[in-house]
Amino acid sequence: NSKGSSGKTAGSTTTGLLFADAIRRDCVAVDMNDSPGGTARRLGIRRDDTLNLRDYLRKYRGEERPTAESISRDLEWTRDAGLFVISSESIANTTDDPGGRDRVKEGLEQLAESVHSVFCDLGNSIKSVGNWSAVEIADTLVFMGNVNAADSVVDFGKDDPTGEGDDLMSTMDAYRGMGMPTKVREGIIVILGAKQGMRRRYADHYGVGIDQVYIVPTNRYMKRGNVVRKNRLPLAVRTVVYEILVAMVKAKRQIGRAHV
Repeated sequence: NSKGSSGKTAGSTTTGLLFADAIRRDCVAVDMNDSPGGTARRLGIRRDDTLNLRDYLRKYRGEERPTAESISRDLEWTRDAGLFVISSESIANTTDDPGGRDRVKEGLEQLAESVHSVFCDLGNSIKSVGNWSAVEIADTLVFMGNVNAADSVVDFGKDDPTGEGDDLMSTMDAYRGMGMPTKVREGIIVILGAKQGMRRRYADHYGVGIDQVYIVPTNRYMKRGNVVRKNRLPLAVRTVVYEILVAMVKAKRQIGRAHV
């Protein structure tokens, strides 16, 4: 979602944390935001304890194959779940570097070979090098919306209060226009704070099946600035996140790729 405060960081860190904990395998969250650090803070990790994507690629290019063990020597991680953080950096967030997209892709592909799964926390700029590259090679796209952020997720009972339209729909349309209509069509939509009975309405509005729409109940543990702790998430929230993860795994298997 190109709108800020739509839940991208909360969604990527929560799904990554619970997935890594559930399968007992090492995973990585990659912070692609224009202002790096939010992903690490969400996981209780200091920004200066993270490694950025360019340094990761430089460090592990060549003879030494990247492994989960070698990453752990350089990174802080949420030790109760095994989720590492790679920070974004300038090359991932500019549109004027002709080789930037290739380097970002290479870094993400290297990560995907060294750990079980990679979760990318995208920024707000749809065509930034980091976002575009991550979306191109992703197995599953998750579109996030937050009904409490006065953003773009349509309030079906009222007129658009901002007059800016539906940013979530605009983001989906943008990636369709960038040559990825199938990936967008097979993506998952997650709405924070909506009523459970609205799933069908959202599915019809965004043109997807109801099994591609998930609603996470409002809870203070996923609000902006709070550190995500798996043992503090309410059962109703954890249940929905596990359902989302199952849907992501199924979508990955359908398109026959190696990593989420």
